[in-house]
Amino acid sequence: MLVDFTAVERLLETVATRLREEFPDAAALPDSELLAFLRPVLRRAALFGLKDEDSACTYALCAWLTGEDFASAFAEPRDICNSKQTAQDKAHALEDWLQGLIDASGA
Repeated sequence: MLVDFTAVERLLETVATRLREEFPDAAALPDSELLAFLRPVLRRAALFGLKDEDSACTYALCAWLTGEDFASAFAEPRDICNSKQTAQDKAHALEDWLQGLIDASGA
């Protein structure tokens, strides 16, 4: 599958803004550092079909909280991302997975 790098670039600022609104540690980073983190994350998201703003943001949120390689490091998100579900269904499943981690940690 080819990645539309132009589309990824268009999402960068929007996703960065949303992360900064939610997480003080993201807000504290210089633009160059946050965008350097997000660019490969959003490219991977696009490879999994998560190309729209909401699903890409969900993928980026998971990466921010659990590590940029979360989709290969954890079995459940790996299965979700590689499934034939729609982008919206994948995003919802990733949200549920992340919420389960948060709930289990007592945060």
